[in-house]
Amino acid sequence: MIKVELPTSVLDCLKNEMQIEMKHFYSAYDNFEDRFKVKANNMMLEMFNYAHSSDEFNCKYHDYLEGSLDQIQFIQSMSECFEALSKYSDKELIIELFCHGSRGGGDWFPIVVITDPIDDYSHYPSQLTLYRGCDIEEFHTNRYWQSWTTELDTAKCFAFTHFHNLNLNNRVIVKAQVKSNDIVLMRTGENEVALKLGFVPISHEIVMNYDDFEKSKSI
Repeated sequence: MIKVELPTSVLDCLKNEMQIEMKHFYSAYDNFEDRFKVKANNMMLEMFNYAHSSDEFNCKYHDYLEGSLDQIQFIQSMSECFEALSKYSDKELIIELFCHGSRGGGDWFPIVVITDPIDDYSHYPSQLTLYRGCDIEEFHTNRYWQSWTTELDTAKCFAFTHFHNLNLNNRVIVKAQVKSNDIVLMRTGENEVALKLGFVPISHEIVMNYDDFEKSKSI
């Protein structure tokens, strides 16, 4: 049996133009049966061609409602990504996808990796205090994902209330001292700071777990 593969042009676009983290992408894509993969490939190729043409992007897949919930979410999410590609390029595209309104919720949406600093952040203090709501495994392994925040209350939302179907007993808020030269994106209006993948914090500690969070609500 021939394995269903992504069209070369689509794969190159996802990896290089959009900078999508492909392990996370395949965690969704590889769960689909071959019949749907073929269908999805054809739709993504159509979206790719629309995005690179001079014509207005066709948004018909934003309202895609065929198949399972996972299939629907996948096609709708990829449609949003390719629509962004039709409007933005280079750093503007990466910012749009990284900060997209559909990311970080209960539904699947591609993860984008920012590899190079979006701006010059050398004028910031050499060290910053940041917070991250995450699974406790990130703390134990010292392998953190990119998104952090300057605000403790924002970290509480991402740790305990923003996501669905998580084991809340494994969720914590980490406070870390980080180097400013590890910043790759700063959104001052959103209190979000993205750091290089693989960065090493100067120091880090757990400042709240789920039990602490529940107790704090009654104070």
